[in-house]
Amino acid sequence: MKAIGICGASGSGKTTLAKVISEEFNGTLLSLDNYFFPDPPVKKYSHKGQNWELPENIDWEACLRDVRNIKEGKTTTVRKMNWATETYVEVSITPKDHLVIEGFLLLWNVNSFHCST
Repeated sequence: MKAIGICGASGSGKTTLAKVISEEFNGTLLSLDNYFFPDPPVKKYSHKGQNWELPENIDWEACLRDVRNIKEGKTTTVRKMNWATETYVEVSITPKDHLVIEGFLLLWNVNSFHCST
């Protein structure tokens, strides 16, 4: 399985591009947004509310587990964030020809995402 990673600033079109690429290349799409902790452990601005985009606020262990399972061809249940309610639902993902993963902090932990199989 080949992996395609898309990283960029918030609002830059990562998700839109990832959807197009995943459709074009028969890819399984994962969004790093789905791995933010619902109640982030690190709050950068206590007076301004939550700051999701800190590496400490991502469940890297769950993300890497799901990536490995998909790479191994396993149907995987992943969390999907509903940003309107800030809650998760679980969805089943069946691996396809490629893995497309996108997220603002994707390259922060790039060595963990070695996907060249």
